[in-house]
Amino acid sequence: WMTVAESAEYMRMSISHVRSLIRRKLLASSKRGRIYRIHQKHADCYLLFGSSSRKLTRPQQQLIDDLSLNQHNLKE
Repeated sequence: WMTVAESAEYMRMSISHVRSLIRRKLLASSKRGRIYRIHQKHADCYLLFGSSSRKLTRPQQQLIDDLSLNQHNLKE
C-alpha cells in the first residue's frame, strides 16, 4: 500500500491530481483516519486502463493479476 505522495511519484503525477482521481472515484483507495492508501495494483490499473480495478472486465483483471505476479517473481 502506498500513500498519496508515493502513488503520485510512482504514477509520475502531481499529488493534487492523484487526490482528484480518488475524489472522482477513478482511482480506488482505502482511507485510514485522514490518510488515503492506494494499492499498487489499483495504480497499475489506472495507468493501463484509465480506471480503477473495480470497473475492469475479466480479461483486463486477469492481465493485471498476471503483471502483479510477474513483478513479484522478479523481486525474488
